[in-house]
Amino acid sequence: EVKVKVKVKVKVKVNITIIIIIITIIIIIAIVIVIMIILIKAKNIKITATKTLRVRTYPQRQPTPHQRVHGPGYDEIEGKETREGKNTDRRLHMQLEVKEWLELIDLGEYFHLFIENGFDRMDAIFEIQREDLEKLNVKLGHAKIILKQIRSQNLGVTHHKH
Repeated sequence: EVKVKVKVKVKVKVNITIIIIIITIIIIIAIVIVIMIILIKAKNIKITATKTLRVRTYPQRQPTPHQRVHGPGYDEIEGKETREGKNTDRRLHMQLEVKEWLELIDLGEYFHLFIENGFDRMDAIFEIQREDLEKLNVKLGHAKIILKQIRSQNLGVTHHKH
């Protein structure tokens, strides 16, 4: 019997820089995949939200003296102070109605402009005049659409000037 021992030594030189580059590329790919998943989910949420948008009509009513707001923190109907949280919830709800209405007529880009200028509830929106929209620098075509929508909502309602 003849025994042969063969020793094979393989030296693999791996440059540490190459390993770092490969790991970095893998991390970047993972981050891109996570971002894509987040964007896809966000897009699905937005689509779902627009599909559930409800169409509402807003009747125009002239407020009676006891319904007028006399200042911040007052209840519109009773005329007495309310808790700040309750008042804030109602204000946010009214602003959301304005946002939904603007989005319904494809002019959602004016939401922040309207809110900043006190048109933060539908009864204020339905009192908008052409001059108001001019002062806000609303584009002429958009102003016509807004005024047309307001007229269609106010159809048949008589306005009394005091």
